[in-house]
Amino acid sequence: MEKEFSFKVERWVKYDKEGLVFNYPSNIDVDITVHNEKIILIEIKSHVRKSDFYGKVEGKRPLRLTMVTPYAEKEAFEAASHLNIEIYTKV
Repeated sequence: MEKEFSFKVERWVKYDKEGLVFNYPSNIDVDITVHNEKIILIEIKSHVRKSDFYGKVEGKRPLRLTMVTPYAEKEAFEAASHLNIEIYTKV
């Protein structure tokens, strides 16, 4: 990812004591990058609601939501398009 997009990716980990993401308290971790003060969340798993938790904890909303996967079905691209999520498959 760092080579492809030319920015540094960092791991963001917080404890979700209210259970906002999984409906029970748990650690939440996502990969993020901040470029020119613009926040981009990069999700390499199938669950993408973590962006809501990040925005609440940090008081900032991400500029972009990105999922990374080697393969995504046509329907997944359609759903992601409706949710403003970019799917990156060139891995």
